[in-house]
Amino acid sequence: MAERELYAYRKSRFVRDARVDLLHLCFDTTFSRQMDDGGIIHRLGKIVEIQGFLRLRQENHVPVIVSAFDLEHRMRLRDEAESLPWLEVDENYRLQAEDHQSLIDVAHRKLGPGNQWWVIDIYVTAGVDPGTKSWKINGGQLSKMFHVRREEGIWADMSIGVLHKLKAMRCDEPILCYLQLIRRTFHDLMGGSDLLPQVDAITVRMLTSRAPKFSEQDLKFLDREIKKGLLFRKIQDPQQRNDIWEQLKDIEYPIPTLKTFF
Repeated sequence: MAERELYAYRKSRFVRDARVDLLHLCFDTTFSRQMDDGGIIHRLGKIVEIQGFLRLRQENHVPVIVSAFDLEHRMRLRDEAESLPWLEVDENYRLQAEDHQSLIDVAHRKLGPGNQWWVIDIYVTAGVDPGTKSWKINGGQLSKMFHVRREEGIWADMSIGVLHKLKAMRCDEPILCYLQLIRRTFHDLMGGSDLLPQVDAITVRMLTSRAPKFSEQDLKFLDREIKKGLLFRKIQDPQQRNDIWEQLKDIEYPIPTLKTFF
C-alpha cells in the first residue's frame, strides 16, 4: 500500500524535468547536508574527474520545490520540443533545491563557462488535486516503510531531532525518495533483505559517501577495513562476506546514508 500511495503522491506533485542554470539553484543552509571537513566534496571531485558528472542520470537529478504561482508566473520553458528543455526563470528568482548540494558545489567549481547547468525535477507545492492524499513524515510511517527497528544499523542516525528536521523541511516526496535510495542501495549491497539486519552502524558510517568503483582511495580504505573485520563485523560467513565485497566494489555512486542527507 505504501508504494502505491508514494507513486500517486509523486505523480500528483511532479511537473517535469528540465535543465537550468546552476546560478538559479539555492539550498537551505539550515537543513542542507552538513560537511565536517570538506572530505565529501573532495571525494566527489575525484570521482567526477574519472566518470564525469552524469547529469542525465535520474539519481543525479536535483529535486526543486516551487509554488503553483511561481511555476505559472516566474519561470518558462524554452525549446519545449526537446526531451529535456531549458527552464528560464526570472533574474532574481532562486529555485529551492532539496538534494545533491555537494555535487552542485563541485559542479560550480569544475564546469566551464557555457556548461554550468544541471537537470532538475520540478515539484509543485500547491494547486494539485485536493483529493490527493498528502504524505506527512512521522516515526510510525518511517518504521512501517523502512523497517527501522529490524534494520537499525542503516537508520542508526535516525533520531527525534532528525524527524523534526524532516517534518520542518515540508518536502515529503523528495525525502521519501532519498530514504528509499538509501534502503535500495543497502538492499542490493547485501543481496536482499535477509542480511539487512546484520548491517551495523559502524559499517554504515564507514561506507558513507564512498564510491569504491571510481575512487581508488575509497577502495583501499574499505579493503583495509573489511580485512580487519571492522566492516560488516556481524557477518562471519566467508562466502557471504566475499559476495558483499564483490557487490561493494561495483558501487559507482557515493553511498547514501542519513549522514549524507543532512
